[in-house]
Amino acid sequence: MINAFLNRCRLSLAASGIALAAALVARPAAAQTTFSVNTGTASTASSDLRIRQPQNGTDILFRGIDWSTRAFSGSMYYGYRIEHYFKNRPNLGFDIDFTHNKAYSNPDQIVATSGTFGGQPVSGDTRLGDRVQEYRITNGINTIGLDVLYRFPGRAAPGYPNGRLQPYVGGGPAYFIVYGVNTVNGAEGGRKYENSDFGFQLKAGARYFLSPKISFFAELKYTDGVGKPSVAGGDSETNLRSTHTLIGLGYTF
Repeated sequence: MINAFLNRCRLSLAASGIALAAALVARPAAAQTTFSVNTGTASTASSDLRIRQPQNGTDILFRGIDWSTRAFSGSMYYGYRIEHYFKNRPNLGFDIDFTHNKAYSNPDQIVATSGTFGGQPVSGDTRLGDRVQEYRITNGINTIGLDVLYRFPGRAAPGYPNGRLQPYVGGGPAYFIVYGVNTVNGAEGGRKYENSDFGFQLKAGARYFLSPKISFFAELKYTDGVGKPSVAGGDSETNLRSTHTLIGLGYTF
């Protein structure tokens, strides 16, 4: 499972790397490249959950599922990125950004349902756990983004040509890879890395240089995509719209 996930990450990073390399070829030598790691938390908006099991006659929609992140339990929230700003356009840059987020549903929540379950029509409010005993994306919601960045340089100083404090904004496409764990009507499913789909992300933050090489940053980020974990005998789908609050450290080459 892990090897399959790593292979998918390599393919996605390779595609992002090609795009970044093309940009580098089109411009003179790099002015600044920074590698960063970060942690934080996220809030994922309520969304509908659709579960399909054709052999069981199940095609059911649960409306308004609430999600929690539990950022520091189990596999913690983390991310890393590499960003690059150009020499002749020092305020314009790109980054390749990986984020590991999570989403837990609460089986005790009461939600509206419609569709069929086990071949029988269903409608009205129900306790989620009566039909879906467990549904979580905890290994997790993995996004790989390629962003265009624009920074607002501060006052230049010796060793800090773009200033020590550098606010920035950015955004671009993001690819979603999920690892779901679920139990539907007593049958376990998921438990593997699976490609979902492309979405997008937007970000705004500020980086402060503690030294010419070491920096600290804080950021707000929004990611929007679709999770499609498999379930026993079928599949599922839900929108994953998350607002992230994160902090990190960077090293500039």
